[in-house]
Amino acid sequence: MKQHFWLCEIVGLLTVLALAWGLGAQAPPATDGIPPVVESYYKIAPGKTDEWLELYRKEHLPILKEQKR
Repeated sequence: MKQHFWLCEIVGLLTVLALAWGLGAQAPPATDGIPPVVESYYKIAPGKTDEWLELYRKEHLPILKEQKR
């Protein structure tokens, strides 16, 4: 019974080490000068589209334009 217990421990340890080995630090993928794509999603209450669009143009759009520049 002790041999079975030790065998399970060794197999478990080897499994954890194998998984940790694969999770090592990796370099990010090369983008070749292509800027990243950023997507934003907004959930708007029915009937509030005009109010949201006004706030978006006032607050958020200038920030996006500055980031793009």
